[in-house]
Amino acid sequence: MVLVIDVNDFKLINDTLGHAAGDKLLKYISQQFNNSIKGGDILARIGGDEFSIVLRDIKCCKNGELVCQSIIDAISIPFNFHGNNITPKISIGASMFPQDGKTRSELMMHADLAMYIAKAQKSKGSYYLFCEPVMKSKKQERIRLAKEINLAITEQQFYLEFQPSIDLKTGEIISSEALIRWRHPTGKQISPEYFIPIAETTGFIIEIGELTLDMVLQQLNHLQNANALVIISVNISSIHFLSHDFVDHLSAKLAKHPELASYLELEITEAVLINNMATAKRAMNALRKLGVSMSLDDFGTGYSSLNYLQQLPFDIIKIDRSFISDLDVNLHRRLVTSTIINLAHSLALKTVAEGVETKSQLAFLKQHQCDYAQGFYFYKPLSETDFFALMEQKNSEHVSIRK
Repeated sequence: MVLVIDVNDFKLINDTLGHAAGDKLLKYISQQFNNSIKGGDILARIGGDEFSIVLRDIKCCKNGELVCQSIIDAISIPFNFHGNNITPKISIGASMFPQDGKTRSELMMHADLAMYIAKAQKSKGSYYLFCEPVMKSKKQERIRLAKEINLAITEQQFYLEFQPSIDLKTGEIISSEALIRWRHPTGKQISPEYFIPIAETTGFIIEIGELTLDMVLQQLNHLQNANALVIISVNISSIHFLSHDFVDHLSAKLAKHPELASYLELEITEAVLINNMATAKRAMNALRKLGVSMSLDDFGTGYSSLNYLQQLPFDIIKIDRSFISDLDVNLHRRLVTSTIINLAHSLALKTVAEGVETKSQLAFLKQHQCDYAQGFYFYKPLSETDFFALMEQKNSEHVSIRK
């Protein structure tokens, strides 16, 4: 049996506690792994925070599960680093000989595939998965879809929809989020939740991001010609944002219409900051000089840090829809939401609540002085034509918020 093991959120430990803490964590984990295997087994570090174990005598999945659980138990004991208790979390993928492969490369590939899927469950803590036939078929499906994404970019099968955000004090449409959509040649609409992760792992996300920015700037140009300009926000993948030429490419696009820069808002998630704080800070400062505004998307769902907000030139915090959806029934969600709003305002930042669907949610947000809101209560995502018509209509009007 072959195991591929990844340490969850290792970079976060390096960034928050320093590389000395990361080094001690790796040594601690290595020792625990070594204590959990037999003398004839093989332990290897195959990457910065990735390990592999070859278990020679494991012949069935049941015994393999016992070993995986013993490894998780062994590394789950916290250790102290300069007063900080660190509890390691890992993701394990496993493959069995011969059903999952007869060569080293096949076994490693399928164990790595299982680990990748296990890592998606890291919110549950340490987790292990065995490679299954359905995973292999899904991999083939991902390869096929990656080829279709490449073709979709070439043939311009992607398009945008727009969902407005409302100023809760005035009722005015203050901005609109551009949402990427894919209409497959078969006529089927393919969800971004499905194709974006594949685009990120294959590298096509940068081309999709560049195409999205081109379409957004084109729409802004149309709105400008109609004297109906409004801020349009667009979500940028961490891979795209951290690419070395992102700022240069966007600067070149805006050079044709520099007056549109102040109407472009880029949404980034905390993954951008966790992956490379220094690069993100340089890019954001350069974008601010161009006149582009920045928002922190999905706030509250990751490793939210006051440090990020103090150091980086954000304009807006977007409160994740998971908090808004439970406002009516979950006291904890209400407390967190009101705290986020107060925190943002103390830092002179605006707040946008995503996914507003009910009158009671709106009442809570207005009571706690949330600045803006977005969701089906106001507008569902609109086609480019419908959005353009709406902005022409609302050029000199305010939206009347239902009481």
